Amino acid sequence: MLHVTDELTDVRLTIENRIKEIIEDTGKTIEFWDQETLENFTLESLKLTVKQAVKSNFYQDRFKNVNIDIQSFNDFEKLPFTYPFEIKNRLSDILAIGMDEVQQINMSSGTTGGPTTYIAYSLSDLNGDGAYYAPGGLFKFETNELVFIALPYEMATVGTGLHRDVRRQGAAILPAGKGGPYSSQERLIQAIHDIRPTTLFSTPSYSYHLSEVYKETYPNDTISIKKVVIGGEGASQGMRELIAKSWGAEVKQFYGSTEIGCVGYTCEHGHYHLTAGNAYLEIIDDNGERVPNGTTGKVVLSTLGKVATPLIRYETGDIGLIETTPCECGRTLPRIQIYGRSGDQIVNPTNGQYISPYAFENVLLSVIPNSKPWYHVSVRESGVYFVAERPDISDVELQASEKQFKEIVSKRFSFEFDGIEWAAVGSLDRPNTKVRRIKNEI
Repeated sequence: MLHVTDELTDVRLTIENRIKEIIEDTGKTIEFWDQETLENFTLESLKLTVKQAVKSNFYQDRFKNVNIDIQSFNDFEKLPFTYPFEIKNRLSDILAIGMDEVQQINMSSGTTGGPTTYIAYSLSDLNGDGAYYAPGGLFKFETNELVFIALPYEMATVGTGLHRDVRRQGAAILPAGKGGPYSSQERLIQAIHDIRPTTLFSTPSYSYHLSEVYKETYPNDTISIKKVVIGGEGASQGMRELIAKSWGAEVKQFYGSTEIGCVGYTCEHGHYHLTAGNAYLEIIDDNGERVPNGTTGKVVLSTLGKVATPLIRYETGDIGLIETTPCECGRTLPRIQIYGRSGDQIVNPTNGQYISPYAFENVLLSVIPNSKPWYHVSVRESGVYFVAERPDISDVELQASEKQFKEIVSKRFSFEFDGIEWAAVGSLDRPNTKVRRIKNEI
C-alpha cells in the first residue's frame, strides 16, 4: 500500500516508486496488472493527489466544506468538479508549490479563445517517465533512432513534453515544431530527405499532408520513416490507415491535454488505452453522475501525481466512453474512446446523440475511392452539409460512391446530411494549425 501522510515530500516520486514496486512484485508492467491491483493503486494515488491539491489556494477554498479523507471511489466522486473557465489565468491560485520550485510553465493552445490557462511543472513533474504512462511502443526508442517532433514547441506542452520522453531514452531528436517561422513544411521536408528520420510525431492532418508534399518533392525517394505517432487532433481508423499507407509506416496515436498531460494511447489493434499512471478518467452525464461503461458522456480527468498544478475532477469538454470489452492486445488498462470536444460534434436531431466528425471521416475514406482527408461539416441556416475535396474518379463513380456514403451514414447514425458538396482539389484548409472539422456558418 502507498503510505498517505500529511506531509508529502513528492507525490510524483512516491507514485512512481510504487509503480516500480508493483512491477517487481508482479513481474508485470502497469499495462497488464489485474483489476484489483490497478484499482488499489489508482485509489491510493488519488488520495495522495488530493492531499497535494489542497496545498493550493484554489483547492483549499474548493474543498473547505468537503470531506477529503478519501476511502473509496464513491468518496472521491463526491468531490466537486473543476471547470476550465475556473482555472484560466489563475496560475497563482492553482499552484500547489512555491514559485521557487517551479521549473517550467506552459500555456493552453488557446483554440477556444478567451483567457489563457497556465500549467506549471516541478522538477519531478518534468522528470516523470512517459514510459510508465504510455508503454506499448509509444515512447520506446533505441539510441540509434532519429525522431522528428513536428508539433508545437512555442509555449505549448506537447512538443517539449515529447522531447523529454524521447531524449530520456537516448534517441536523437530534431525539434521540428509546426507552423512557426523557422519550421516551414519546406524545411521539414528537406530535413526528412537529408538526414533520414525513423519516427515522426505530428498531428494526423499534418502528418498526412507532409507525406503528400514529400512524395511530390521527392517522387523517387525511399522513405526512411518507420513509425508515425499522431496526436493533437482526432483521427478515425480510416485516417490512421491512410497515414500508414502513405508513409509505409506503423501509426500510433495518443490523447492528452495541456492541463492533464498524456491520457491515452493506441495499441497495435488501434484501440485507446488509459495511461493509468498519469490520469484517472470518469465518464459522466449532464447531471454530473457517472454513467455505466459503454455509455457515451462527458470526459472528466484527474491528474495522478502532479506536483505543481494538480487538477481534481477536471471537466475537459470532451466526449467519450469507457469500453466494456477486453482488448485483443491483452492489455488490462481500461479501453477508452474519445470523440473530441462537445462543441465539435453534430447533435443528431432525431435522438439527441453526439456524432463525431471523425465518424463521417471514416465513412468517407473507406467508401469513396481516392478520397483524401480534406473535408469539414458545414452548419448553416439551411441545414448541415458535408464538404470535401473531389476525389480523382469519374462522375459515374462519384455518383455511386456518394449514394453509398449517404446510405451508410443514414443506417449507421440515423442521420442525413442536407447536401454533399465537392470542392476543387486544394481549395480546403491545409493544417498549419489545428484543422477545424465542424464549421458553424450560421
